[in-house]
Amino acid sequence: MTWFPAYLADKQEIVDFVKVQRSTLEIEHIYDVDIKYADTLLFSYLYKFGSIKVTYNGTVSGNVPNVSDQLNLLWAASMAYNCEMMSYRGTISYNVGGIQESKAGDVSTKFMRMQPMFFMGSNPQNLDTVMPFRSYKQMAQHFLDTFIKINNADSGIKWGQPVWSWDATSRGFAWNADLDTYLGAADALLSGTT
Repeated sequence: MTWFPAYLADKQEIVDFVKVQRSTLEIEHIYDVDIKYADTLLFSYLYKFGSIKVTYNGTVSGNVPNVSDQLNLLWAASMAYNCEMMSYRGTISYNVGGIQESKAGDVSTKFMRMQPMFFMGSNPQNLDTVMPFRSYKQMAQHFLDTFIKINNADSGIKWGQPVWSWDATSRGFAWNADLDTYLGAADALLSGTT
């Protein structure tokens, strides 16, 4: 089955983007299954992190999904995810910086150039300013995060705001016991109502 990319005009855009790295790349080297997979990654991220459901079946060229992309953020995310898929296949590779080999005396250690050599944890946004490079996946997620924030702001959805409260009761074991017992007296002392 032919799958037309959701936010790209056609496969030629991918070829134009990657041609610098692989001059022999042609449209037939880009598989429909990879494009469908990249679109599914994009749709999944939008739904998981922004509750944005995309309706698209990929069967008609130029058939834009129900989620519009006026700032080309979804286009850029789609391009990055497609590059990620092509790098998995070995069609292209990451050509970013990073240490490939480290030597100490006679010991030589080789690293994958595409992998950062430090643990990023679950909140890499704080490290973004010091990261030497981004993977295609990280670029895609950056564009999607921006799209989600704009979409939520335009929809009137507010991000989580702290809710403060104060509980002056003793709580703990048997907190819901009859207030006319010893707990009622203790709570009155703690709250200053006696």
